[in-house]
Amino acid sequence: MALSRITNYIEADGADLNLQSSDTTITASSVLGVINFKAPSEASGTDAILLASKIEAVAEGTFSASSNATKLSFATASSEAAAEKMALTSGGDLKIVTDGASIFFGADSEIELRHVADDGLILKHVGTGDGKEPSLTFQAGDNDIAADDVLGQINFQAPDEGAGTDAVTVAGHIKCISEGDFSSTNNEALLEFATGDSAAAGTDGGRLRLKPTGILELKDMRTADGSSPTLVLQTGDTDIAQNDILGTINFQAPDEGTGTDAILVAAGIEAISEGDFSSSSNATSLRFKTGSSAAASERMRLTSAGRLGINTTSPDALLDVEGTTDAEIRVTRTTANFSASTNTDAGSVLNLENKVLFENGYGGDSNVGQILFNSQDDSTGQGLRAKIACHKIGFGHFESLSFHVSPGNTTSNQALASGTNNTSLAKRMEIDANGTVTIGGDVFNDSGDRTTVNPVGLVFNMLDGDTRGMYFVRGATDNQASDGQVLGQVGARANTDGSNTMATASSKILFENAGQSSGTAAACGFKIFTKDGTIGPGSAPTVKFAISSDGNFTGSDNNIGSISDQRLKKNIQDYAYDLDKFKQFKPRTFEWRNPSMHKNEETTGFIAQELESLDSWLSYEIEGVIDKPYVDTEVYKEGDTIPSGKKVGDLLPDAQEKKDAYDAEIALLSGDKQKAAKLGKKDAMYVSVIQQLITRIEALESK
Repeated sequence: MALSRITNYIEADGADLNLQSSDTTITASSVLGVINFKAPSEASGTDAILLASKIEAVAEGTFSASSNATKLSFATASSEAAAEKMALTSGGDLKIVTDGASIFFGADSEIELRHVADDGLILKHVGTGDGKEPSLTFQAGDNDIAADDVLGQINFQAPDEGAGTDAVTVAGHIKCISEGDFSSTNNEALLEFATGDSAAAGTDGGRLRLKPTGILELKDMRTADGSSPTLVLQTGDTDIAQNDILGTINFQAPDEGTGTDAILVAAGIEAISEGDFSSSSNATSLRFKTGSSAAASERMRLTSAGRLGINTTSPDALLDVEGTTDAEIRVTRTTANFSASTNTDAGSVLNLENKVLFENGYGGDSNVGQILFNSQDDSTGQGLRAKIACHKIGFGHFESLSFHVSPGNTTSNQALASGTNNTSLAKRMEIDANGTVTIGGDVFNDSGDRTTVNPVGLVFNMLDGDTRGMYFVRGATDNQASDGQVLGQVGARANTDGSNTMATASSKILFENAGQSSGTAAACGFKIFTKDGTIGPGSAPTVKFAISSDGNFTGSDNNIGSISDQRLKKNIQDYAYDLDKFKQFKPRTFEWRNPSMHKNEETTGFIAQELESLDSWLSYEIEGVIDKPYVDTEVYKEGDTIPSGKKVGDLLPDAQEKKDAYDAEIALLSGDKQKAAKLGKKDAMYVSVIQQLITRIEALESK
């Protein structure tokens, strides 16, 4: 090939070709040599004969004894004179100086790295079809990977000339970090996304880690109080209206899940606007969704007012549970805390708490907590139907538990219509702090205050015209029950009896089918049982009094009532009591040794032992000590001057003297039972009158 033009000195030295400038003063941008590539002058067209490409050596600064910095410039053309497209600087930098330029890799140039002007780079696989995606691999040169080794990272950093020390540190990074020693069966590694706050990324600021187990960890690396990570879901909608979704978290099976429903959204949480957003409003509800055999649908909602609704989108209370068949709240404790030493069992608790402030020592009647029962059934009347309430009552501030129901509608005996409030509910039962159960409403003391003074256990508050009481209902519908079948019982026992069964009660009243044969209606009577003095603990009481279905009254040793009917008797004989024995009866007046123990008892009657000497059936024995002195209030109390050797609760001297005299007196009496006469004050009056008449008759007869 012949050279058409040589403008500078060219020296051929062996295999080298030297292009040397004749310029003796080399400054920045001076061209040291050029290789031009050009078509022949006779080529057709204007552009064809322009310079098509060239390679230039261009000085990057003034040459000196210690400097010859030069770049190589590569220029090409398409429809114009060749212009620089790429440069190799003296520092080794390779610059592609054309916007939109690409670098292709591979024999078929299948991988393209393209520059986007003022934007960035695109890595593209130019092939089409499946499996043609590009990949960028970071591979460590370390051939012994241990835990916490970095396999590769991408750093984000401000320019070196940034102000301050922290400004030029790595502001953010993406790292791949090993989680253990790599082996033929292990390459566990996590991806870490880190940002910096006032130091290098990963030491403060935030950190997001994707672990090999699929766990996504979000952490605030700052140590100051209040440092906490935050996940923000923000919509791009600039005009938020009611029911707009602000953000969603969905839970879903993999797309390859079996069946159609399996790959639907199984659960989700959504934030939904409750109205139009404005500068003063961002009211939003949280919606919780689950699925069973279809896409997840709403099951629970938490409103902006703090109300939680289960199976309702518009809860009317802090907790609103609705359902056709499963509107239920269940509190279950799966483990107990029971031991013989403490004898306590911490069970499940539904805690209703109300902080009530009492001032000046007056508490009034206030609610501590309530359970309300509402109806929305138009056919039976809407509104509040019943409630269970815990109260603080009166000046003592003790608690009670009360049960209230809605009064009936006067026309249909249904609940009151919608709008009924708490005060319209009628109290029907209350349990107070003393254990008294009141049925029928409030019980008031003489001052008109609700009270538990002198608790009696079970109180029936009978309103005017009321016919309520205690009622036993047998579950069986058959009214042809056999004679003696129990219909109901009321019993009492001493704690020393050692039994909790009705059969061994100290005393009881029993209602039963009595005297029934095979009629059309079940006959009923009742019996009164008490224990004899000789029967020990756990033993059965015996019948002392009974009323049968025919109205007959039966005692343990006599019969009273409608016993004059001849049809009930046989072997009827005349009866004449011994007149001489009758004349020996001695009606008496007397004084009680302990009047305080017999305040309401008569002081006219008979002496049981005198009657017994005449006829044994006229007296009987009863349990108990003959008499006890009344000394309950004759004791030392708080504030008294108590002598040495005495304490609060000991008997006063006078009371002790009375007790000593009683003890001496009772020692003269035999046994621990007392005799009782079957004849009383009225009998004494009749006997006295009859005896006087007999005396007068005998006197008249003697004349």
